[in-house]
Amino acid sequence: PSTGQAFVQECQHLLHAQAHLGLEQVIMRLDLRAPLTPQTRKAPGRLRRAWMEDFNVLRGWAQAMVLELKLYEAPHETAEVIRRAVEGRRYFVWDNGGPVAMFGHSGHTPHGARINSVYVPPAHRGRGYATAGVWQLSELLRQSGKSFACLFADRHNPQTIRMYEKLGYKIIGALDETRFVHGE
Repeated sequence: PSTGQAFVQECQHLLHAQAHLGLEQVIMRLDLRAPLTPQTRKAPGRLRRAWMEDFNVLRGWAQAMVLELKLYEAPHETAEVIRRAVEGRRYFVWDNGGPVAMFGHSGHTPHGARINSVYVPPAHRGRGYATAGVWQLSELLRQSGKSFACLFADRHNPQTIRMYEKLGYKIIGALDETRFVHGE
């Protein structure tokens, strides 16, 4: 077996638990050393930093994202993550007469950062907000001196992966979550 499979087998044995495959993701990277290709299709509105006044909307969206992706995160944990990110000036919204999408960044190193928490509520999808927001946030990271950005995408969502690829992101790896459950 692969190193990962051997690790899972050993953990099952030591923990007396069954392993279940969780979220399957691809890791994508964008080179920021050169200016980004301008967007051809513009979404209405603009990217702006999230404020504490946006907290309730962002908390609701983050909790919806947790449910949609079947993540294991308690609502109070989600709320705390959002509060810290907004206070730390790491969350943005796409504003088109009010917030219509959210975006975050974290995991900063001297040369790179990770874009995360990309979420567009179902009622606002298909209007280009995700593309525009990820492009703008990638450009902000480039302007801040970062030489690369990375993000994670659901391996089973080819539409999202294609959107990131059109922005210049390239798949560089994969990450599979394994959950261990007792009592089965």
